[in-house]
Amino acid sequence: TGRQILVWGLEWMYDIINFQLAENILPNSGFLKILPAKGLVFEANDCSSALGRREKLVYCSSYSVDSGALVLFKQKEKYPVIALKDIIETDSFRRAHLLAKISFFAKTCENLRLPYVLCTYAGSPETHRSVAECILIAGLLGIEPRMAKKAFSIIGEII
Repeated sequence: TGRQILVWGLEWMYDIINFQLAENILPNSGFLKILPAKGLVFEANDCSSALGRREKLVYCSSYSVDSGALVLFKQKEKYPVIALKDIIETDSFRRAHLLAKISFFAKTCENLRLPYVLCTYAGSPETHRSVAECILIAGLLGIEPRMAKKAFSIIGEII
């Protein structure tokens, strides 16, 4: 049935968080596995500064679109990280601008056929969100549920 397909699609989704793993989050979140960001994700000011790094996952909080750097990401098998915490933690005054910026970043990656990683990148258990909430937030960015599930599950292929 449709419900079984939805549940099956969610069971392979991963998340990355930016705090020490709290064991009580996993059963309630709907994610298959929650990974700590330390040693897995490189935080950069812009995408081009991460090209020489060994980490495959790169989080650029500026979400500035540098098509040249993103093409090199594809060649070097690096994956940009879109952190939903940026949207969740931003005040309403700046949220609309940030939504547009991240949406444009995601569409540019899709046009370049560069897979990106969606994650909560939560800084605390209080800011962590469930799978269903993450899919809804991704929808605000214009990311279809099918693409959002793929962006959450690609972490399993990378690690």
